[in-house]
Amino acid sequence: MTEALSKALNMAHQGYRTPSLSTRDSSPHFDRVLHTKVQASHRQSVSQGYPPTPNDIQGLVLTASGIAARDTSAFSDVQAFFLAKQRLGDQAVIQLSLQLQQTPNTLQHLILGHNGITPFAAAALADLLKVNHFIGWLVLNGNKLSDLGAQKLATGLAKNKGLIHLILDDNDISDLGVSELSTSLKEHPTLESLFLKNNALTDRSKDALVSLLLHSHSLKRLDLRGNPRLSQKTKESLLQIAHQKGRRVLLDQ
Repeated sequence: MTEALSKALNMAHQGYRTPSLSTRDSSPHFDRVLHTKVQASHRQSVSQGYPPTPNDIQGLVLTASGIAARDTSAFSDVQAFFLAKQRLGDQAVIQLSLQLQQTPNTLQHLILGHNGITPFAAAALADLLKVNHFIGWLVLNGNKLSDLGAQKLATGLAKNKGLIHLILDDNDISDLGVSELSTSLKEHPTLESLFLKNNALTDRSKDALVSLLLHSHSLKRLDLRGNPRLSQKTKESLLQIAHQKGRRVLLDQ
């Protein structure tokens, strides 16, 4: 464990309490029951514009106490973690990231929306992205990443070689965070979708977004809806470049 990650884990532990849950919550049977429920819920979220995920992937749902209690060998053949709205907080996400770094696995989908994740846990996820090139879906919508969390993720994305869809909606990310993300993603070999809905982007993000659209070799979709401080002139410029490059940019009318 790096010194920075150890410090983040200690600080997260001081700032978050693991929810009090019964021992039944971390049993394999409970995982399977919750998996069915959350997978159905996740399929409904596809209608909001996210690319569809396979319905037949093998996945688990874990609570914070379940993460703490798990034997990491159980992660080796799991393809997806459906962990949205599980009240995990930083401590559990940092622990899960460490477990996934230490255990050989082929995880493809990491769904962590609406869990109160801050830049502390983003640093751990960045370290995971540096070494795990199987994860294709990273869903972090509705957290508390801010620009600092986006910067942390960018360090991992710069060394990642497998991510396909990155969902960062509703994270209070502004121009500085987008600049860092764009720089790290311009040379990313596989990223197809970047979702930045409902953040705090302004026209100062224009140059970074234009550069990403011009230079990315893999990007197909960029979702910027819900950023009302983007001017019509900036929107028109982004749409024009996207058309020239054969990409899709989603913007409010």
